[in-house]
Amino acid sequence: MKSIIKNEEKVVKSNYPCLKIYNNEGGLGAYVVLFTKPMRGIVVYSENERLKVGDNETANDSTCWAEECFTNFKGTIELSNN
Repeated sequence: MKSIIKNEEKVVKSNYPCLKIYNNEGGLGAYVVLFTKPMRGIVVYSENERLKVGDNETANDSTCWAEECFTNFKGTIELSNN
């Protein structure tokens, strides 16, 4: 699976489902999670190999994301089967 990030300045409401970004400089790098409900979501973009998009073995679908550490993502995510 492949994902491409396109940053755009748009106002995004924090309703579900929603995309939120976590910028972890010096750690895992930035990653975007598709939240389906509070604290529940799946990684759809990652700068780090440890948080692979669409990798079932790493189980990046979680019910306990620290959502307060994320900000609304104002761009788009393009998903494909590559």
